[in-house]
Amino acid sequence: MVAFRRYEEEFRGYARIARKGNAGPFLAPPTQGRIAMRNQMFKRRFLLTSMLWMTDRFATRIDLKDYPAPADRPYGPACGMLG
Repeated sequence: MVAFRRYEEEFRGYARIARKGNAGPFLAPPTQGRIAMRNQMFKRRFLLTSMLWMTDRFATRIDLKDYPAPADRPYGPACGMLG
């Protein structure tokens, strides 16, 4: 329970912001007019580059801790999970 509490404290701000975003209506518009508008935005290099920059900026604005794997549970080729 302690680990979950710490996890929740660390990710609360990031998760709150992530939940507010919803790219669905933009990526899958409900009308022909909005589909045309979306396609025009993707054709404009500046707008596309700006959208990708903002998305990347948000997605990488979190520090993820590097936790070592427990010695009794190897991960990788030795356990058959990779390669």
